[in-house]
Amino acid sequence: MRKAFVIVWLILICSAYAGLNIFASQFVYSPLMFRLLSFNDVDTARQYLANLEGSALYDSQSRYLNGIFDNIFAREVDVAQLNTRKTIDKYERLLSFNTHNRDVLVKLSLLYKDIGNRDKALAYYKQAQEIDPWVRVVALERL
Repeated sequence: MRKAFVIVWLILICSAYAGLNIFASQFVYSPLMFRLLSFNDVDTARQYLANLEGSALYDSQSRYLNGIFDNIFAREVDVAQLNTRKTIDKYERLLSFNTHNRDVLVKLSLLYKDIGNRDKALAYYKQAQEIDPWVRVVALERL
C-alpha cells in the first residue's frame, strides 16, 4: 500500500513539473525560437545573438544567422567599428590641440577598450589619472 502511494505521488509530481514546464515554455517565456525559426524577423535574430554574446555558441550562431540573413549582422559590426574608428580619430585630433584634456583622454580610453585595444586604453586612462587623480571609471579600473 505504501509503495503504491509513493509511486502515485511521484507520478503526480512529475506530471505537475512537466505541465509547468510546458506552460512556461509556451506562455511565460518569450517564444523567441519560434520567431527565430520562421526566418522572417531580423530583430529577433539580433535579440537572440545579444543573449548569446560572450558564450561559446555566439560565433557559430552568428555565422549561421549571417548566412540566413545575408550577412546583415557582420555588416552592422563593420559599420559600428568604422564609426568607432572615426570617433577615435576625432578625439585624437582634439587631443592634439590640448594634450592635458582629462575628458578627451578618458573618452579615448573607453573607445580603445571597446575595440579591444587594452594597451592604448590603459595608457590614455593613466594619462587622465595623472592630470586628475580623482578620475575613476569602473569599466577602466578592471583593465
